[in-house]
Amino acid sequence: MGTVYMARQLSLNRYVAIKILPDVLAKNAGYVERFKFEAMAAARLKHSNIVQIYDFGMENAFHFLVMEFINGETTGQRVRRKERLDEESALLIGESVAVALDHAWRLAKLVHRDIKPDNIMIDEDGTVKVADLGLAKMVSESARHVTLVKTMLGTPHYCSPEQARGLSEVDFRADIYALGATLYHFVVGQAPFSETPGLSAMVRNITDFIPDPREFNPSVSESFVQLLEIMMAKDRDDRQNSWARVLSDIDCVLKKGSLTHARLPARASTIHRGLKKPEYQAAEGSAAGKKRTSWWTRLLGRKQNAL
Repeated sequence: MGTVYMARQLSLNRYVAIKILPDVLAKNAGYVERFKFEAMAAARLKHSNIVQIYDFGMENAFHFLVMEFINGETTGQRVRRKERLDEESALLIGESVAVALDHAWRLAKLVHRDIKPDNIMIDEDGTVKVADLGLAKMVSESARHVTLVKTMLGTPHYCSPEQARGLSEVDFRADIYALGATLYHFVVGQAPFSETPGLSAMVRNITDFIPDPREFNPSVSESFVQLLEIMMAKDRDDRQNSWARVLSDIDCVLKKGSLTHARLPARASTIHRGLKKPEYQAAEGSAAGKKRTSWWTRLLGRKQNAL
């Protein structure tokens, strides 16, 4: 959505970040409208866990945003530096993100649509900040004209199945899925379906399964895996029904408790539990596994033939 520069705001003698829309997008009226919408939506959200928008406008044909400068690193950079995060650190970051997204949803019915490690920043004082509302969608009549129907918005490895299908009606539960995928990345050290590039990963979000995170990080608790299963359920109706419930579940896992949610229906989870949990293995037996493999092989075959 743009290039970001560090700058000094002379009137207040402070560092800021300036985000400039690329020339190729600035010539597209639809993208310019979305860029303006980003500014107006984000500017309404004054919260300690959200990167603040100070100003926006156009100068010499450049469309720009002036934003709070975060002197720190993204959680993506932190994971790359540390290889992975411990469960408690991942949950505490996730808790701050959930608080921010709860605020955005309650105040403005705003959905971020692109939650991922590189859009979550940690300031030098340790404050977690949600950045980049460039793909946000206001669930209101006034925003419908700037939302592209039947277009997948988001980063493929973290986007919810409903986003991958291009559904026009996307709500906060899409962000719950993306945050679950981000928590998975934190403790595993790689994104869900990381071995699959680009839009092919988006397709896998709909029907395929990622390994149990304990296959990569044995220290992850059963309750943490259960939390991820609910957040990343393929059907959004199987996920938590509010950010308050997400926060309650995170708090429960932090306190080493067990979640009280009913077990998801067979094949509803994005996480393949394998031998870790016999009932899931029974529900997703070898015949289903062959069916998934056959489906995926046929899809890749069609893609190769198309190329």
